[in-house]
Amino acid sequence: MTKKESESLKEFFFKAMLAGWAGEGKKSKIAELPGYKYVVFREDDLMLTDIYSVTSNSSKSSGLTTIFYNNNPVWVMHYWGWYYKKAILIVKEALTQAYSKGIFWGGRGLEALNGNSMDYRNWPDENSFDCFSGREFVRLEGDEHSILGYHEYKGGSLI
Repeated sequence: MTKKESESLKEFFFKAMLAGWAGEGKKSKIAELPGYKYVVFREDDLMLTDIYSVTSNSSKSSGLTTIFYNNNPVWVMHYWGWYYKKAILIVKEALTQAYSKGIFWGGRGLEALNGNSMDYRNWPDENSFDCFSGREFVRLEGDEHSILGYHEYKGGSLI
């Protein structure tokens, strides 16, 4: 993927993700897959799908975000982990701030965010839009042992 193509896809990614889960976009259920929801965002020849599952039996979740160009998958992000319900607000805030500012930090939120007595941290191992992986987590502010959840993530270009 050329640098120009990568930058164009990244701009689309930010716009689409702001219209998705973090930005209160329209989420739909998948009848054939209980526990799954999805968000679709289209613009010209590009489409982003964010398909994720949350089980009612635990606080665990997983997801797959894919960007398509002319109906062909060209970029993907996988994520999985768990969060207590009270941590979701700061996760959404970290994602929304990163996406609205055009900051790609492992495809998830900011590097760090504090609020509501919680700390959000995001540590990418690799941090290129074309190839990335890492882990984000939330803990109680000032207590590194009080994990309120995390997501592992990885992904990148398919072309």
